[in-house]
Amino acid sequence: MNLHTNVEDMAKWSNNFYTYKVGGKKLFNLISKPGQLNNGQPLTYGFGLELKEYKGLHWIGHAGGIAGYNTMFITFPNNNLSITILANLASISSFNLSFRIADILLENDVQKENKKNS
Repeated sequence: MNLHTNVEDMAKWSNNFYTYKVGGKKLFNLISKPGQLNNGQPLTYGFGLELKEYKGLHWIGHAGGIAGYNTMFITFPNNNLSITILANLASISSFNLSFRIADILLENDVQKENKKNS
């Protein structure tokens, strides 16, 4: 299964993590909840989204690629930042590129998080 989208639709999707326009806060809470194995062990994936931490900051997102296209969407909902990479060159690592951008844009937030946890 593939998702065919464009920059405008990705911007709408991204904004919904902050405005809850489609589905309300209830939908956001549902899709941002990690899945769980039968033994109760939590997963880092739920409802088609990765739910992880990067340098102490919570992020939600998903990568994709097919037929020479390479994509990545990440949002840091607690930091009001989303990054979407839509590349038409398979050799581009949209995953690495998105986190390199996050490193630049979230530098102050990462420093604050590190001070809080030290």
